[in-house]
Amino acid sequence: MERPGYEEVSVPVSVDGTIVQAVTLRAAPWMRLRRDAPPSARYKELIVQGAVELGLSDAYVSMLSALPAASPSPALRALATAHGVVAVLLLRLSAALGAPWARRVLAPVRAACYALLRAQASSRAETQRGAARSASATLVGFTSEAAMAAILLPT
Repeated sequence: MERPGYEEVSVPVSVDGTIVQAVTLRAAPWMRLRRDAPPSARYKELIVQGAVELGLSDAYVSMLSALPAASPSPALRALATAHGVVAVLLLRLSAALGAPWARRVLAPVRAACYALLRAQASSRAETQRGAARSASATLVGFTSEAAMAAILLPT
């Protein structure tokens, strides 16, 4: 059986002043990126809403709200969807042929896309903080979109 991409971790949590053990998931060591990729805008909003519903502090909710979110253009979303279709086809092909290598073909492509999305989100975050959109930020955004399109298009 192939290694799972996540592992269970027990962490201490304070509940009404009492420390209890909670279980959470984290990426397995072999799946971790050097730096975290930004969450999608939809996922970030779910996290913020959950923090509000749980009555977490305003400071914590504000910190979550201030985190950058990935917001790729419609063209990149379409390319990512096509990439997803190819990934599913490779998964089925690897199962049908008994060729586990086929499932790993797109791993470097995904890593490059995460890095590009992170650069793009960081550039957008600077703009949202009130910094004027510099020529370099515009160049990063354009380069990210073009590079991701070039990476995903063949898949």
